[in-house]
Amino acid sequence: MDRREIARIIAKAREDGATTLDLTGKGLGTLPPEIGNLTNLRLLVLSFNDLTVLPAEIGNLTNLVNLYLNNNKLMVLSPQIGKLSSLQYLNLRDNRLMGLPREIGNLTLLTDLDLRSNQLTELSPQLGTLIERGIVNVSGNPLTELLTEPTQEIQAHGQNPPSGQEANLEEASSPIASIEFLRKWGNQG
Repeated sequence: MDRREIARIIAKAREDGATTLDLTGKGLGTLPPEIGNLTNLRLLVLSFNDLTVLPAEIGNLTNLVNLYLNNNKLMVLSPQIGKLSSLQYLNLRDNRLMGLPREIGNLTLLTDLDLRSNQLTELSPQLGTLIERGIVNVSGNPLTELLTEPTQEIQAHGQNPPSGQEANLEEASSPIASIEFLRKWGNQG
């Protein structure tokens, strides 16, 4: 699909006040900045394309609740992703992400963050509260580090791990085991 056709689809969606836009499998290598004009969108599906970056204007979509970016070629996310204050579901599965912007921690309404099958080798402290809430899936990543100081990171959010659990976290044999601990701990009472 060429740039003019995408621009036409976006213009029509804006004119109609669309709340959903599905551009699955359209062969998109780039997303035009005009996507930021679709401020009524609640659902945006950009799955199965060839996107490597998102325009900064993505941050204008503050009503967006669900964003599907799975099966692209994203290597980085724009820090503007942190402006999506209504976002509850973010699917970034099967991309090439090597890291995440710290602004991802601003997405306080998230209930599901799918980061499976990327190139993440460590999880940033900004993911701490999201991991605590058990909403992050990072399987299929070559993780070598979890959080720099997981127990301190948790305590920085005004909470303490359950009694005797600090040792269990420190003794976890792999980053995935540590993540599982955090998921279980975050879902307790």
